[in-house]
Amino acid sequence: MNPNHITLGHLAQFSLRTISSQFHLTRAFGRPYVFQVELTNFCNLKCPMCPHDLMTRPVGYMDFGLFQEIVAQLKSTNPDLRLHNMGESLFHREIGTFIRHANETGLETILSTNATMLTEAKIQELIDARLSWLYVSFDGAAADTYERFRKGARYEREKAKVESLLRTRGSQGSRYPKVMMSCLSLPGTRAETEEFRAYWTARVDAVRIKRADGWDGSSDRINEIVADFQYAVGRSVCGWPWQSVVVLWDGRVVPCCFDFDGKYVLGDLRQKSLAEIFNDEPMQELRRLLRERRASEVNLCRTCPRGQ
Repeated sequence: MNPNHITLGHLAQFSLRTISSQFHLTRAFGRPYVFQVELTNFCNLKCPMCPHDLMTRPVGYMDFGLFQEIVAQLKSTNPDLRLHNMGESLFHREIGTFIRHANETGLETILSTNATMLTEAKIQELIDARLSWLYVSFDGAAADTYERFRKGARYEREKAKVESLLRTRGSQGSRYPKVMMSCLSLPGTRAETEEFRAYWTARVDAVRIKRADGWDGSSDRINEIVADFQYAVGRSVCGWPWQSVVVLWDGRVVPCCFDFDGKYVLGDLRQKSLAEIFNDEPMQELRRLLRERRASEVNLCRTCPRGQ
């Protein structure tokens, strides 16, 4: 996050949310930080550590008019905006328009991609739209590991696309987008992470090695893959419902990015504002249940390893 994008208003909202979280207030102060806006939930890969194939909600693409309304509501709350959630956002035909509009309101724009759609045309579109950061999910420093966990992608092909972006950006003298290479630390890949870090550190703006997680804990397949990374259950009260929300492509609002299937819908931005949804009855009820250590009564939270 660029400190230049953080205003006194953003800090004030953060302080209000923090107070609400510390005291587990049923009705929170401030307005929600929108952690992610899902431009689409379509994805072309079938990664074993991702629950995308378990998703039953409809696949679709966010309407630009809805996006404009969302940005208008959160620009005084968010210093930045992640334009992704459960899909590959580069499949959205208006991706450049979305990025450009968010930038024009003063938001730092962040996009996560699996790199498969980084065509020359898309690369130029991201540069022209002045995307702030591109996070490239690239799980592996060798072809066999990468292609085992990134089902449908090809190591050399996607690596070449990232390097093409870096060359094009450099040849045009552009600062946009900055590139962060991200790699999950998964069973069988830990020995490769330092090789990954060494290779990309010399080429991109940032490198991140992330610990894998079990999403909401409802998938036996994913739980088995990330078993030794799971968080201890029952140690703390999850603070996210006092801090942030995620907006799905159709305008529905859910508590967190782990809600891949819209299990706990808090409200609909086509009917209510973010401020209203943040303290509407569904969110207040979620806070009450978590505060009272009754997460087992919430279909989203009952198996979540992040704390109950």
